[in-house]
Order: sequence, then C-alpha cells, then structure tokens
Amino acid sequence: PRPSLRDRGLPPLLKSAFIQGLAVLVQITYFHIDVVLVRIMRGEAELGAYAAAFRPINPLLLLPGTLMAPVLPVLVATALKNLKRFREQVVNAAVLLLGIGALGAVAGVLAAPELLNVLYDGRYLGGALNAAPAFAWLCAAFFCVFATAPLGTALLAVGREGSLLRIALAGLALNVVGNLLLIPRMGFEAAALTTAATEAFVLACTAAT
Repeated sequence: PRPSLRDRGLPPLLKSAFIQGLAVLVQITYFHIDVVLVRIMRGEAELGAYAAAFRPINPLLLLPGTLMAPVLPVLVATALKNLKRFREQVVNAAVLLLGIGALGAVAGVLAAPELLNVLYDGRYLGGALNAAPAFAWLCAAFFCVFATAPLGTALLAVGREGSLLRIALAGLALNVVGNLLLIPRMGFEAAALTTAATEAFVLACTAAT
C-alpha cells in the first residue's frame, strides 16, 4: 500500500479554509489599519491617545469568536439535518451574544472616563487628547462585533465563506476611505468612529446575507 492524498476531499477543504483565512485576515486589517493612519496623519501624540482607548477594547474583540468556535461543528451537523433547528440555534446564540455585547457596550460608554482614569492615572481625559469619546465609539464597535459573530458563524456553517470574504473586503474599503476622509478633519476620534461604522456595516451586510 502507498499513501495518497487523492480522493480524500482535501482540495475543497483547503479552498474553503483559504477563503475563510483570507476573510479573517481582512477583518484584522480593517480593525488595525486605523492605528497606522492615525500615526501618519496626526502624529505620535494623537496615536498615544487613540491607543489609550484602543488597547482595553482590542483583546475583548477576540471573545465572540472564542465563544462561537466550539459551536461551529454543532451548527454544521444541524444544518445538514434540520434547517429549522439550525435557525433556532443561530437565534439562540445571537440573543446571548447580543445581550453580552449590549451590556459591555453600555457599561463601557457609561464608565469610559472612570476606566481611563484608572488605567492611565488621569491622562487622556481632557483637552485635545481626551480619549473618552474614542473609547465610547469603540464600545459601539464592540457591540457590533458580538452581534455579528453568530451570524458569521452561521454563514460559515453552511459553506458561505465567499460571502464572508466579500463583506470583509467591503468593510476594509469603507474603513480606509472613512479614515482617509475623517482623520485629517476630526483627529484620532474619527478612527474610532470609522471603526464603529465599519463594524455596523459588516453587521448589516452579514444579517442581510
């Protein structure tokens, strides 16, 4: 007997994995490219203020994917057997993550000055480098990421990786254009606003798909 990779279904698997991996790469790009653009267009001082708002939120955005990843095999199996049950599972997951996202976003917006004060000992709370408004916009993005995760996982479960990639590319284009137009006029806060708008756009497109 000789080992062979033929007739093992690897080409379709690798194609799907490549498309999904590319979609994730694009998503990571549009969430982090504003850091580069703020540095280029507004300088290091405003980059520091934006980073003050960005750093506490960024790690939390990994949480929705972490919560949904173990559910993906279940969704795939259910989608193959019972579409009605599949939709119920997606709705249940969406309600749960919507609740977590809304709770976190509201708490973050209300407690933004206090949280930044604790983290940075009173810096980034006044004047041109006040990071609280940017933090509030990123909390809105936080909500959208949580709301999108179950819907994106559902598309992945039914083999719609291509749709996820197209949505991510559209989000990247919106993010870059928005940042280029708004950062020179509004400063680093525009990067957070554009991030929130991008995530809301991705949520709307994913829900519509």
